[in-house]
Amino acid sequence: MIKPWWERYPGLLEEELASLEQAGMPAIVDEGWRAQGIIRLEFTYAGDGEEIPLVGIYPDLYPYIRPEVRAPDLDLPRHQNPFARNLCLIGRATANWSAFDLTLAELVTTQIPKLLLAARRPEGTPSPVPEEPQGEPATDFYDYRVPAMIMIDTGDAIPAAVRSGSMNLVLDVNGDFAIRGYVRDLEDEHGHRLGGLDLVGTYPKGAVVRGRWIRLLEPPHARTAQEMLALVTSAASNLASERWGRVGIYQVDVVGIVFPEELRQDVVGDGWIFLARAKRAGGNPLYLARAARGGREDLAERIPELRGLRDKKILAVGLGGIGAPSALEFLRAGLGELRAVDRDIVDPGISVRWPFGFAYIGETKVGAFARFAKANYPYTNVVPNYQFIGATRDDPGQPSQLEVLDEMLDGVDLVYDASAEVGLHFLLSELARERGIPYVEAWTKNGAWGGVIGRVLPGVGQPCWTCYSFALDDLDATIAVKPGGYHQPAGCADPTFTGAGFDVAAFALEGTRLAIATLLREEENGYPNPDWDIAIINIRGEAGMSHQSRTTHPLSVHPSCTRRIH
Repeated sequence: MIKPWWERYPGLLEEELASLEQAGMPAIVDEGWRAQGIIRLEFTYAGDGEEIPLVGIYPDLYPYIRPEVRAPDLDLPRHQNPFARNLCLIGRATANWSAFDLTLAELVTTQIPKLLLAARRPEGTPSPVPEEPQGEPATDFYDYRVPAMIMIDTGDAIPAAVRSGSMNLVLDVNGDFAIRGYVRDLEDEHGHRLGGLDLVGTYPKGAVVRGRWIRLLEPPHARTAQEMLALVTSAASNLASERWGRVGIYQVDVVGIVFPEELRQDVVGDGWIFLARAKRAGGNPLYLARAARGGREDLAERIPELRGLRDKKILAVGLGGIGAPSALEFLRAGLGELRAVDRDIVDPGISVRWPFGFAYIGETKVGAFARFAKANYPYTNVVPNYQFIGATRDDPGQPSQLEVLDEMLDGVDLVYDASAEVGLHFLLSELARERGIPYVEAWTKNGAWGGVIGRVLPGVGQPCWTCYSFALDDLDATIAVKPGGYHQPAGCADPTFTGAGFDVAAFALEGTRLAIATLLREEENGYPNPDWDIAIINIRGEAGMSHQSRTTHPLSVHPSCTRRIH
């Protein structure tokens, strides 16, 4: 058992008390709390003609984590939790605290004067002292039920004059009565649509429930659900009566509460909380559900360089150890459409490199991936195609593979080839070139010791895939490979290479990076385009020891290439 900090570091608590005494803030140790393993101090800060009673609470992980300071009698408009009354003396990041260097006394005496100046400045005026560059959303301070959460779109701007309305929510409910879902249709009191999210497939077992919402002119000073209910019903008496909707075996009633809050530093917008009930036999809890911002632009705020991807389409061939992780990254990046081609069925054995696990065994890889994408990344349109490219047709009535490929290539902005088949690399690069489409491939050799990421750009004067192939022949000696042949797992019709998923993923990530950089190479402020076309990545050296290296090379028309297409 790890000892409490004041026993683990003898004398440290005494030093803390002495420093408070020396600063003119003698502290009283709450012995009742100490007997329960927590150091809680009461003392008074005096400065600028006012005395402020304070409570200092040391975390179990002190001195690595800063102590918390509460001011029970202070009521500040910012930099203070409105309920617990703890003060925001320094930024939340642990880097702002110096373990074994700073004390509670130093924290209080240096930061409280600054905090009071910043917190009491007139609204709309700049702070007279430096502040942490972050806003303080009021919605961070309420008591929510976990995992109850409803998604909204920050882009749905409700006119300030609109004070109430209705909404259609898509919800499901878990076994602890907690609702999850999203606002599909946000309406004013006259039924005019103000916005909403289109996340079809995210909650396939969910139901549409009619809810209500109300606007308050300031953040509600009501921390619990019961306090919140009393507050909103005093503002709108019609909300006192429930409006039930059915979600499976539950009856659900939801009221949205909208109010102004600081979204980021000095930027005020609409904050949301949801007051919810979910009842069935044996329970009818009232609780607060957190609002989450799930709009497309909300996601793009974290990846601004990738905004241009929402209008792009990729044809991805192969959803194996490289193709599937790459496809997942395309979803995360916000790609507009991903057309996926693969011929395989999900087998438990592939889970060592395939990112989606046992839940999809027996399904086609493309079907499983499309289902996963629809539920988790609904902004990307995934078009699955269960197709064995290269198969011979036994029935003239079957569609020609050329027709299938022609349809899949129509309108795409890039071909991403993770098929690990040289014949398909050649074919797909040629078809892409004919259509003026960039081509990117990613593959690894046996053991995932080494591999290649490469691209062929279309256009007059540009090298072709044959030039690329000759260039790889020149560089082949630098690609690490595990000695020996491939391995055929029991029951598997084809041999496969051995290699760890985290090693294979290195090639998937580099391939994704090159594909996205290629797509956005002409976008202003887009993801930067590299000055190379071929990357040789080695995870291990020739002896098999971990020895990661990466060399890059531009691609040019190769002197050995005699094709007249450049």
